[in-house]
Amino acid sequence: MGLERRRTAARRAAAGLAALTGLLAVAAGARVAQGGLRSEGGPAGGRGGTPAPEVTGAPGATTAAGAATAAGRPYTDRHEEYMRAAIEMGKLQPSNPYGAVIVNTTTGEVVCRGVNNHANNPTFHGEMQAINDCARTWPQLKGDGAKAEWAKLVLYTTAEPCPMCMAAIEWCGMPHMYYGTGLWELEKMGLHQIDVESRYISSKKNFGTPCQITGGILSDITNKMFEASKNHTANHRHNCLEHGHARPEGLLEELPRD
Repeated sequence: MGLERRRTAARRAAAGLAALTGLLAVAAGARVAQGGLRSEGGPAGGRGGTPAPEVTGAPGATTAAGAATAAGRPYTDRHEEYMRAAIEMGKLQPSNPYGAVIVNTTTGEVVCRGVNNHANNPTFHGEMQAINDCARTWPQLKGDGAKAEWAKLVLYTTAEPCPMCMAAIEWCGMPHMYYGTGLWELEKMGLHQIDVESRYISSKKNFGTPCQITGGILSDITNKMFEASKNHTANHRHNCLEHGHARPEGLLEELPRD
């Protein structure tokens, strides 16, 4: 099936699901808040040499250095820097370079990170790994105050999240998500995707405020990385068959820290 036909089929399926959701809501007497999304249309391209930030600082903590960083240069001026950090995570898995980092907007620090590890678990996408890294590492994200702490965090990922990952971002309550390569660009490259855009998933949230979504950050770099992943995957499959391996080892769920 051609890309345009797949897009049309995806839109029709989304429309049918939306209609069914509306009928169920009316039948149950529930009010489903649709909530419009605002895309800030983040910066595309850019090749600055800013190094990736270190992974430090608990989400609820504001150190003196962190406060100074936030006061001098807010996280909203550092989108490309954070995307480069996600790209560095993606480079750890050249055949599936889906990398993600989570940033504490209070301190401007990268606090958690993840990279695709589907060889060990099909649900270990980069975004899920980063979320699990936070949930596992920081006690502030557990208990009664967790909701307020998650609201201080935003996520950067090399590619537009799949429906599973976008739903997880919404359940966490992160207010903003930034990505590099979009769903339809991945489709054009022939990479396996589920044809549901992240904005559609967010629009179905019937509680709180939907996550704001900005795409295209350093997409010139992430696009090339995903294009290169196809060749790496083909070569790796050849080597696995030649040497009798069933699959690549994949990364450990526990990622090393600096």
